[in-house]
Amino acid sequence: MGKLQQQVTVLSGADELRLRIDHAEKILRFDTPDAARDLLATLHEAHRMADQLERDSPGIDLRPERARLSGLDDRALRNAKSLVKALGGMAAFEQFRKQFDAQPDDLWWQLDAKIALDRRRLLQRLVTMGVVLAALGVIVFLARDFLFPYNPVSDAVSNAGVKLDAGDLPAALAEVEAGLLVAPDSMELLAWKGILLRLMGDEQGSAQAFDASRQYARDEVEFYLMRGQAYIRFGRYDDVIADADAVLAIAPNSAEAYYLRATGYEGKGNIYQAMLDVDQSAQLAQAAGNDALYALARYRYAMLMQAGIVPTAGPTPTP
Repeated sequence: MGKLQQQVTVLSGADELRLRIDHAEKILRFDTPDAARDLLATLHEAHRMADQLERDSPGIDLRPERARLSGLDDRALRNAKSLVKALGGMAAFEQFRKQFDAQPDDLWWQLDAKIALDRRRLLQRLVTMGVVLAALGVIVFLARDFLFPYNPVSDAVSNAGVKLDAGDLPAALAEVEAGLLVAPDSMELLAWKGILLRLMGDEQGSAQAFDASRQYARDEVEFYLMRGQAYIRFGRYDDVIADADAVLAIAPNSAEAYYLRATGYEGKGNIYQAMLDVDQSAQLAQAAGNDALYALARYRYAMLMQAGIVPTAGPTPTP
């Protein structure tokens, strides 16, 4: 029989694996329970086939197939909410998952964890937005020069922020330099310059800019608090925490420093420590008669609690 007359058959286990992957890639919608079940079951079977092939044939190269499976896993996680909904809800999904020997590292079975993570991130964004809006209206401390500067400084920071978001550090620095031509004694702009130069690898220039900024501050506490606020805009949460710690080394009862450090911990995802620091900030603000900061700290603590974060170790924040 000639080659053209031979019947096409599956030649190997790798061919079977590729057929499973092809099938999974053709499932474009998750709007029915059957489609959702088919996708998850096919993914599970394909992964197990790949594992078995690699055990049976140590020299086999399944990198292309693994890459395709990884893409399918990502797609399932991105559509976690739709998949669970198509299956009939979380209870139905969990029941379906029990039919398979799901392991902790089986990403395609972690839809519930992905949904919970997305919900938590949304709540955290809402908390952050609420804190910012509340801060603009109620906290006197934050209404200092570095948050409510004169227009030349505000414009320069705003323009630099746009360039920063675009990833263009030299352009951001140019906006800051333009602002310094109008307001050369701006503590905030000098701090921004120091941070940008540091990110660009100019440590000497960065140190000089920070020293200049420090000269216009009333004291070291004001400088570190202001620079810590600037680091928040850059997403440099380790530096936020470091500057807050520097303040606490000088002024251990600084409610503002605890509040600043809480922002750093929240940015790093350490919600438990953020709650402790916010609680401490509220207690110190109340003792100092800073009603505005006390009210803001209590509001922020309540929002963190609504995010479903319950401390399980260490001291318990005051409710």
